[in-house]
Amino acid sequence: MHWLGVGVWFFLLMRGAVMADPVEERFRAAFEQVSDTGVVAMAAGYVRGDKTPVIVVRGPRFKGSEQLLKPDARWHIGSITKSFTATVLMRMAARGEIDFDSSLSNLLPEYAADMHPNWRDLTLTEVLSHTAGIRPNFTLIQMIRSTDADNTAARLSLLSTHWGKPLPGKRGQHVYSNIGYVLAGFIAETRAGASWQDLIRREIATPLGLTSLGFGPPLGAADPWGHKRRFFVTRPVNPSGAGADNPAWLGPAGTLHMSLADLLRWGQTHMRACRGEMPEFLSALACVRLHTPVADDYALGWAVQTLEGLNAGPIQSHNGSNTMWVAELAYSAEHDTVLAVAMNTGDITKAESSMRLLVAALLGVERITTPLLVPKPSKP
Repeated sequence: MHWLGVGVWFFLLMRGAVMADPVEERFRAAFEQVSDTGVVAMAAGYVRGDKTPVIVVRGPRFKGSEQLLKPDARWHIGSITKSFTATVLMRMAARGEIDFDSSLSNLLPEYAADMHPNWRDLTLTEVLSHTAGIRPNFTLIQMIRSTDADNTAARLSLLSTHWGKPLPGKRGQHVYSNIGYVLAGFIAETRAGASWQDLIRREIATPLGLTSLGFGPPLGAADPWGHKRRFFVTRPVNPSGAGADNPAWLGPAGTLHMSLADLLRWGQTHMRACRGEMPEFLSALACVRLHTPVADDYALGWAVQTLEGLNAGPIQSHNGSNTMWVAELAYSAEHDTVLAVAMNTGDITKAESSMRLLVAALLGVERITTPLLVPKPSKP
């Protein structure tokens, strides 16, 4: 046989071997199905063990654009940010700078006199698990009229209008609260003497090498725009304009963005830390506490559930949406697999159905009927 013929034959054989991965084939086929209708643009990716992540993307930067997105595009991740805020606090606790079981009066002694008595007794664990009895969201007037500054003073100004009044909810009952995570971020920056943004960079982005991580909607020339649906029409939202995201002071509850590769790396970090493989970042004991449910399958910045009828073990997950974007992150330690999905529209129902189909493809089952997102987050 001619050597050129042998080379071509060997190349085709090896290419076939590489493309023959049944998991990747199922995943790509499922992605084509879920991204075919009902989206402007969508990205999805998974990583198994130490293998190279598989990331696929489909669609333009924004509706009407001819510029197609690439795998390294950055996506707004909404309330997945909560897992970052909780992790910053857990790293501080590991150094003895904070105590998850301490009361607010001890964590914020300089403000305790201004708090209603039943706020003073709340613990950080209750706040992070949404079981503190704090109302879900700030008022519409506060969202519209308040300063957009992302700083401690802005958070203090808004929180002080709530903690001086009795708790509206019942302690111990799970009620998803964005106010709670703004409070958690305020506690972190008050105790550390640094802004929440600086803490996210110092405690997470820098040590983990999450170079695409940023705050607010992504602004790059190759990044997608979010979209709003008004009067049955989906319209793009310029990320540099007003109303492109929630106010910046809401950051600890949900304003981060990053690439899908970095989002997958974030899921891997927690999966490995809980196995004791990343003690320099987070001890196994600390990680397991973050992932141990407190109420209604919600832990501390993570939801935890078991899919009925599947040998997948506990699924750790979170989603997020500011109504213009939606993102999902989930991992199965049993399968050593992390999955992420992002869209530049705020259709959580579409994202959840897509996530179920992609998880089914990864597990090699026909379908998953159990909702993957527990609980249903209130915006962002």
